[in-house]
Amino acid sequence: MSSKGEQYLRELDLEAANSFKALRKLITKKVDAEVADNIIRMIYQRGAAAAEGEDLGEKEFYDYKNADYNRGMTVSAAFDGNIMADSCDWIHEHRTSFGEQILDVGCDTGIVSCFLAREFPESHITAIDDGEAGVVIAKELAHRLSLFNIEFKCIKLEEETGKYDTVFSSRVLHENLLFSKFSGFAPFKEKCIHASSAVLPYLEQLQERIATGGNLISIERLATGASKVGYKIALNKCGLCADEDSFGELKCKTMGETEVLTTTIAAKIVGGDELSADEIVQRTVDSWIDKTPLMYNHYPDDTGEMLLHADGGNLIKGCYIVEGNDIVAKNALYSSISDETKVYCVMDSLDDGINLYVQDRSMLNELIEQFDQACKSLKKQGVSVRKFKVGADGKEIIENFKNSKSSSTSKGKSKSKNKKKRKKK
Repeated sequence: MSSKGEQYLRELDLEAANSFKALRKLITKKVDAEVADNIIRMIYQRGAAAAEGEDLGEKEFYDYKNADYNRGMTVSAAFDGNIMADSCDWIHEHRTSFGEQILDVGCDTGIVSCFLAREFPESHITAIDDGEAGVVIAKELAHRLSLFNIEFKCIKLEEETGKYDTVFSSRVLHENLLFSKFSGFAPFKEKCIHASSAVLPYLEQLQERIATGGNLISIERLATGASKVGYKIALNKCGLCADEDSFGELKCKTMGETEVLTTTIAAKIVGGDELSADEIVQRTVDSWIDKTPLMYNHYPDDTGEMLLHADGGNLIKGCYIVEGNDIVAKNALYSSISDETKVYCVMDSLDDGINLYVQDRSMLNELIEQFDQACKSLKKQGVSVRKFKVGADGKEIIENFKNSKSSSTSKGKSKSKNKKKRKKK
């Protein structure tokens, strides 16, 4: 049996593609082959720009995608239809959390916005986006569905002045980040704080639109543990609080792959419930460690980072591999706080991510020798190897690295003009 979201898209005669080949075929069938090729080219260009921290070319892309009703609806659903359907299902499952006055930020063609209007007939939905072409399509969709409890505005979020029981933000955050450099190699807490700084300005704008007693509901791309914790820190800083139970995962199929979105329901903090960044990081790490079996010798990605944060002691040896002005890898040895017989070996690179290996301390001399030999070998190959030490504040200070006082350099970058809040392709 199909879900409510799938039924809704089928009613709109919209289909989701599960590969770029299927995407091209679908857009060619419903729109035009040239349009299909241009859309795919622009999607690849946007992905490459995001990886380099460059401008995504948003206006050009959305104006082209939304040139007319048929094109805008077809392309939006072809690329993101499965995510839209799953988001609609999640909204239905959590419908008691939505209020009477709802602000939908970044509506684009209005597919999910109009679902909100149908799901909550007694509520009034205000949907905003600063892409005029998308808003024109959204208004047409609402007209075709005979929806009278929704209005669309072509404005930026900062231009909206109303107060709402529920502010809804879905897949908008990644296009509104306000940092130019983000460390993928820094200690876990530092990465969390970087992430919180990146999302805070956007969340502050959302918070200003929430009425007393209202809430923020979000479905956002938060790919790493640090980005999730940073999101919690930023929520708290701007007066919003989401308990652990409200942080969920929405696993969606998109173009044949699984994309995990983070779902959050956050209410305004009432009287002295603010937490420090340190407290939020520690609570999250403790909860993660409690749920994770720690009986192995190898821990990748988030688990490795959190375990090192929880139990990593003094730095024994550490170096960064630098190409130009960018760090591309990190190798380090740390002692264990809880077990003097253990040593943690960190191997972190752009290609493989973080890998934490638990070694017996009896092997320490051998590990140090291997570490030194690897550094010598890299230097002979002309690779720049920079040692680092840990400062009193816990930051890792790299020797002779003029562009950074710590390990806060580019593993991933994102830029924003903090302008429009747009989400759906």
